Amino acid sequence: MPVPRTLVPLVINFCRYSSKLYLPNHNDRMEKGKDIPMIKGDFLLGSLRYYKKDPIAFFKKNTEEQGDIWRFHVAGRQFIFVNHPDYIKPVLQENHRNYIKSAGYRKLKALLGDGLFTSEGDYWLKQRRLAAPAFHKKRIDAYAEIMANYTETMLNRWDGAFQEGQTIDIHKEMVEVTLKIVTDTLMAIRVEEEVQAIEKYFPFALNFMERRVIAGISPPLKWPL
Repeated sequence: MPVPRTLVPLVINFCRYSSKLYLPNHNDRMEKGKDIPMIKGDFLLGSLRYYKKDPIAFFKKNTEEQGDIWRFHVAGRQFIFVNHPDYIKPVLQENHRNYIKSAGYRKLKALLGDGLFTSEGDYWLKQRRLAAPAFHKKRIDAYAEIMANYTETMLNRWDGAFQEGQTIDIHKEMVEVTLKIVTDTLMAIRVEEEVQAIEKYFPFALNFMERRVIAGISPPLKWPL
């Protein structure tokens, strides 16, 4: 099987539908009504240790072996990995009312609140309409220039570090540039002290919530994981 395109996946909770989905036939990888392949994992924890060790490698390896859609389970919960626009479009656009956000999103409310990213139903629709002006085409065109400027600044810094033989933490760099873009475009925060405060504490909060989203249980927030 050929190596897939760059991964731009969608991972869906399995709880709302059966393992037989009627999907477009794409390059003969998935026929209508055929069971979605299940990745074998450990008896109790499923694919948890493989996913936690290297999520990108886990998704890439199984996509190369299974194609653009396959299933896996983590601590008793089943998920479907989708990596083709023909499969993603029915979920996010054409038939989105059949799907709800996963328990992981509900856990994120502790960090993000009951906002657009975590809410559902009529409340989500109300917030989506309020946020619509921020995603108007003219506004997005303006965001592109801001994104390009921050990215160029970052790449120039990388060039300097490379010339001096320095090692670059790509994860840290990408988190920082993403936060700068978001705070500038969507939050209109340009005060350096405020940006630095977000950059300092957000990675810690994100790591804290990531451990709780992956965990098979939902302990109180004061419990360490």
